[in-house]
Amino acid sequence: MSIQTQSHKFAAVVLQNLPELPDDMMQNWIQSPQKLQIILTSLSLHTKIFKTIKIGTGFTNIDELRLALNKQDGKKHVTEEADRFLSNPQFKLSETPTNLDLVVLSLDDLGLGEQAYQEQVYAQAMAWGLQLCPNEVGPQLYLQYPEQPIEEHLVIAMKSLAWGNDEFGNFSVANSFASGRLLRVRGGKPWEKWANRFKFVFVKPRK
Repeated sequence: MSIQTQSHKFAAVVLQNLPELPDDMMQNWIQSPQKLQIILTSLSLHTKIFKTIKIGTGFTNIDELRLALNKQDGKKHVTEEADRFLSNPQFKLSETPTNLDLVVLSLDDLGLGEQAYQEQVYAQAMAWGLQLCPNEVGPQLYLQYPEQPIEEHLVIAMKSLAWGNDEFGNFSVANSFASGRLLRVRGGKPWEKWANRFKFVFVKPRK
């Protein structure tokens, strides 16, 4: 079978199984075919595991977790907002050791352009079969990713937690020249727009 014939058959199958897409997303790709090329190229990216971490590692309470987060050099590596997350009743430590395969995606990887709402980011990733992270992934990724590159900012795709009056956010694991490695909070309101410089961490389910 020729490559051209195989490509035609593949394109036909794609069209037959194409899910319902928002009009603005389709128009964006029509006007900018290079963005469609990016999304087609990234079809393999959402299956690529960035890192496997473990949750349920034996912390029996939040104070033990806080101690572990700040014990490396005696400096505080958890922002005030992130520390409030740890005190939120909705923040849970897993009692069962579980390995999680994590995938990292940018807005470009998701075909969403330079800016997108959080709900768009989540919807596209979950359409690919990915899942939101348990909120424990935030501090655990910080602990298990000491080799994080400088100027990388990873936003944990999770159910946003409250840290103040009408203030919601997601854990973020960041490493910057100015502050070093931090467990911090980034805005997590569904109607808030994210810029393409942020990358989102999702869970790839195991079969």
